[in-house]
Amino acid sequence: MFPVLALAALSAWTGAAQPRTSAIPPISGKKAYRLPLPPYQTFCWFSADRGRWPGDGNRVLPWFGRTSPGNLLDSRPNPSTAKPGDHAMFALFHLKDGNFMAVLPVAAPDSLAWLKLERDGTFLVEAGSLGTSPAKPQAVLAVTATDKDIYRACSAVWNKALSLPFIKGRTLPREKKIYPEPFKYLGWCSWEQYKKNISSKLLEETAKKLEASPSPSGGCWWTTDSRPRKGFSWSVSNPGRTDSPGAGSP
Repeated sequence: MFPVLALAALSAWTGAAQPRTSAIPPISGKKAYRLPLPPYQTFCWFSADRGRWPGDGNRVLPWFGRTSPGNLLDSRPNPSTAKPGDHAMFALFHLKDGNFMAVLPVAAPDSLAWLKLERDGTFLVEAGSLGTSPAKPQAVLAVTATDKDIYRACSAVWNKALSLPFIKGRTLPREKKIYPEPFKYLGWCSWEQYKKNISSKLLEETAKKLEASPSPSGGCWWTTDSRPRKGFSWSVSNPGRTDSPGAGSP
């Protein structure tokens, strides 16, 4: 299965090879372009759960599918979420020749670009302003990278995108960005694990498990639960000590 192959590739990753990259241009007068795909065996569709497009950038999930991609839209692989969304920000295909192909839509400052999965299994690249004015034409709608190593393919597709004239200098690879101090630690969020099925008992039990965890940095460094329901916010900063800096308690 795709997840197993992805994990297996982790131990063999190097940055030495040169992945094959390409750009997908727009078609004059159309906002959609059919994504040209080599034969593939499995794919990973990075989108929010159904009904959250286009405001789904806050939480994008990986959905795994096979060679009948339309079936993915009717599935519910995670019972704590809705069905997979048909719009995506990224896609990864495990090709039948053993290579991995990463696909990343790109957009100019005054437009949006995204991937679309049709019910018949067709993959599209789409672009537009999602407003009343048409988006200005751009030379590239998406970029692709193919490599036998899954991580090189992902790295290459982002490097290709960042080299485009209308993107270059506007952002940086994640490893070169400076993030706030909490991002240096391991973390846990109640919403990502339990969604709406949360209780004080679950929070307390989770805190105890995290404090006892043998994971790097002596366990989980911080946890959050800041829902309006109780206004409760707390953190676990070190094994054996639980701080409650927020307004409430379990």
